Amino acid sequence: MQIRQLITLLGLSLSQTRPGAAAPTSPESIKSLVLDITEPHVPVKGSTTSSKFNDAIHIDLHAGPTQAIKNYDRIFEPSKGKKVEEFADSRAAYDDTLRDENLKNYPAKMERRLELYRNDMFSRMMDAKLTDEEVKTIHSGVKETLEQNINSRTEDFMWDNKHFAAGKSEKAQVKLEYMTREKIVEELTKTNLPDISTPRPLTGEALKGFRQFMKSHETALLNPDGPKLVGPTPVIR
Repeated sequence: MQIRQLITLLGLSLSQTRPGAAAPTSPESIKSLVLDITEPHVPVKGSTTSSKFNDAIHIDLHAGPTQAIKNYDRIFEPSKGKKVEEFADSRAAYDDTLRDENLKNYPAKMERRLELYRNDMFSRMMDAKLTDEEVKTIHSGVKETLEQNINSRTEDFMWDNKHFAAGKSEKAQVKLEYMTREKIVEELTKTNLPDISTPRPLTGEALKGFRQFMKSHETALLNPDGPKLVGPTPVIR
């Protein structure tokens, strides 16, 4: 056998034993994550719309605040990078917008802002360049939180959103578009009106506020005689 042929055969053998590169994530995997994390609903007893995921975390906090915070941090751990942190910030801004009572008088503006925050989540997760396995790990954490705290108690909720109707496939029809962060901010600014609140800025403030919300629950629930919770009445007691 010629030396050149031997080298070729050795090269093929090595390539077959070498572990393959981790598969990059697909846009569809990220879309599925975004739609699960932003699916809204209205509690039967109450009028404030929130997302399933946000309410799932809230219920988790009342069941055991310290563990709930650990569960959240495990899903969106800082080690996953700045883009994942930006994703979490957009998620918090999305839910703040969903609960904005004043903005509900301007449904077109509200829907546009929600659409832009969904697009930002999708885009920042695309920018993160995670592997498919890493995105699935985040998604499985989201699904676990939903299953333990929401999906297993559907009698507590009624559905109220044209894009996410229960028992239908409309969720798949929601369009997500890749946009730069600069373009997202530009488009959010266009939704301003004199009589409504300004869009939640994508500067980390929404995520900071959400973490303070979780921490306040931990402090209040573990210290009944200490400071009381401040904010909206919990959906689930």
